[in-house]
Amino acid sequence: MKHNNNLNKDIKSLIEKYNGRIVTEDLHLMENEIDWDNKTNQTRDGDLDRGHIAALSADIKARGLQNKPLFEFDAKIGLYRIVSGHHRAAALRSLLSEEEKQDKIPCASVEFNTPLSREFFMQNENHHPPTKPHTRKDAIRFIKNSREHGYFDSSNGDTEIIKSKVFSLLEKFYCRLNVTSQNEVFHEAFKDRQMTRVLTILKVGLSKIAKDLFPSLETYNWKDNRYLCYGNSDNVRKSIAVALEKRVHEIKEKPALMEKRGKVSVVTHFSATSKEDVERSRVDFLETERLLNKYAYGPGNILLVWQVVFAPQIDGVKGIKEKNPILYQWDFDEQKFMKQSNRTKLAA
Repeated sequence: MKHNNNLNKDIKSLIEKYNGRIVTEDLHLMENEIDWDNKTNQTRDGDLDRGHIAALSADIKARGLQNKPLFEFDAKIGLYRIVSGHHRAAALRSLLSEEEKQDKIPCASVEFNTPLSREFFMQNENHHPPTKPHTRKDAIRFIKNSREHGYFDSSNGDTEIIKSKVFSLLEKFYCRLNVTSQNEVFHEAFKDRQMTRVLTILKVGLSKIAKDLFPSLETYNWKDNRYLCYGNSDNVRKSIAVALEKRVHEIKEKPALMEKRGKVSVVTHFSATSKEDVERSRVDFLETERLLNKYAYGPGNILLVWQVVFAPQIDGVKGIKEKNPILYQWDFDEQKFMKQSNRTKLAA
């Protein structure tokens, strides 16, 4: 059977791009060395397409094998698993059986340092002629796999960030899908996002978040024009009122304090029963404090709600569960709270 001993430059570049390495470039495997039943690395949803296998077989007969399938050795079972080229491998197996030859299957073996790197490589590599178009179900499978491999964990449960990352992946690997189909893929891949629960935040847990984020600040006391309070949403609003009262009495004793605005940092959570309730409560809280900053606190130059931290309350599956506090800081130019991506910027 005619085939190239070496992988082409494009495949080699893709392997390197996705943090993989070529173990053996010119490998020949017997049928019993291959785990044919495992479809973990199949990029397409469902079983193999007999029509596509036939088309590949005809193409291999006519032109030879242009792109060898890639395998990765699984030491746990002592067999090679297909990384890319399930249909090509099946076509080769069929041809050898048809011709009653004892030849081995030409291929190459590779390794990837993470399942996510392997997943992205498989998606990128699987566009060889004759190409079988990918479907919406294939895209859903891809997004679910990426989710399982932890790609969305950094989103910290933020639906908008998750959706943006999904659309970005689909634009890259499934560019033929229109916006409607992209939305359908997103909703199907994350349809269990409703399967969440709202955590009850204890005072000791809130205190720890406050101390971790603001180790230099004193709670419920003004120090160097900074004030830190924590509690549920009702309690922190009362605490802000207390902070204002303390501030004006301090200014009465030390008028020079008026030269620098006092900044209040808040760590809070909500009594809610659903993910949607928590998200809505956060939006309402930020909007109320924005209006108070703009029309009440700000003009008097006495104090400002400077930072708002929401405790992580959403528990659920990968890509939904909140692992870290959600951080916001007041932006004087935009006159609103802006989400922050790191603690260093927040604590500045």
